[in-house]
Amino acid sequence: MYSLRMQAKDLKIVRERAQARFAAIQSKYPELDGYLVLSSRFGQSELHNSVQKIFVGFNRMFIDSPQKNRTLELCEQRRCLDRDKKNTDQIDGEIKTLISELEISEETQVEIRFGALKYELVWQLQNDELVDLKLTPQTRASIQIVLGRIVDFL
Repeated sequence: MYSLRMQAKDLKIVRERAQARFAAIQSKYPELDGYLVLSSRFGQSELHNSVQKIFVGFNRMFIDSPQKNRTLELCEQRRCLDRDKKNTDQIDGEIKTLISELEISEETQVEIRFGALKYELVWQLQNDELVDLKLTPQTRASIQIVLGRIVDFL
């Protein structure tokens, strides 16, 4: 299994390149009402979210490791501190450092989610060269539009 060492700068590059491709798609299809997500069979998170927010909501995107387990423990401790209205600066720093060392699963993809679903548009997008034609299901029964795997944007 191929994996990518997760660093904040890597996600920034992925965001920029995915957003650029999405902008190109939106210019071809002005009626497109949508946004980008990081997605796999385990869940999803909006692409614009911080790495910490992505981890909290979609930690299965990251490959299991001792660092991931420690980060999960720290996130739980942070929730308790936050609930008790205590300072979280120190634990936030430790979480940020650990998250920067995590690896992302190769299954993670960048996909379009629709605000307003227009089936004719989905069917056009399924055949557009700006989407990943191998990962995007080529059936009218699917509304999944995949721009590519996260590693394709690096």
